[in-house]
Amino acid sequence: MCFSTTILFGDRNLIARYISLITFLPLITFLSISSGSAYGGIIFATGFEPPTYAPGNIVGQDGWAEFNATDSFDAVQTTLVKSGSQAAWVIPVKSSIVQTGMYHSDSTTGPLINLSADIFLASSSAQNEWQFAGLGAGLTPFLGGIDVFADNSIHLITSGFTPVGTFSRDVWNHVDFIFNMTTQKYSFSLNGASIATGVAFCGDNGPCTGGATINTYGSSIFDVFATLNSNDLGAIDNFNLSVNSAPEPSSILLFASGLALMAARYRRSALRKK
Repeated sequence: MCFSTTILFGDRNLIARYISLITFLPLITFLSISSGSAYGGIIFATGFEPPTYAPGNIVGQDGWAEFNATDSFDAVQTTLVKSGSQAAWVIPVKSSIVQTGMYHSDSTTGPLINLSADIFLASSSAQNEWQFAGLGAGLTPFLGGIDVFADNSIHLITSGFTPVGTFSRDVWNHVDFIFNMTTQKYSFSLNGASIATGVAFCGDNGPCTGGATINTYGSSIFDVFATLNSNDLGAIDNFNLSVNSAPEPSSILLFASGLALMAARYRRSALRKK
């Protein structure tokens, strides 16, 4: 009561603003909630750390699986790590000539899906092509991602497999994608720099000539196209798959209208004081 009385008799304009704020506080709260936040929830994230993970075969650890399991060693290890004490790697068998690697299945419809990880590719005298990508349910079809060719050139997984730069080997690189399930397009960033936006989904498991609309995200893969007697390896750390939420256009308009209403109220209050 003492606080309110002091305001009332000390500054009429201040109490008017105080009452105005109280009046519009529910509106501010509602508009803030309605407008949405920049990021939604994490679907799956890991740094391959103990006690959830232990050094050794990654199959079965925290839901990870492997395809063409006899053609590569996919394991949690402590030798090549970006942060913490452990990471995972894929080492193709020298006799292998097939695509092989690790993947994790997580189903979501988005609408905006963020896939990221720290990736390390070791240089060698016989390098392979590597891949990091997102797919639909059942490992089909590809939404998008990147292929890093043996010459270290980066190619987007989309129609034409567009080359977009060079991947530095023997250092950790942060790879980031945002898949838009509404527009069926994605963006690609490398080490915090935007490399490509508005890239069309692949839509199949081959030439990326486009297929049916992909409604559900299903799996994330890190793999290698092994060649005979190759001797390189790839490591992955700080894997993250999350859902981003974007404000509805109507919510943005509502928020802007609310701010305009508050501004007009304050202007009228100022004019009355004059």
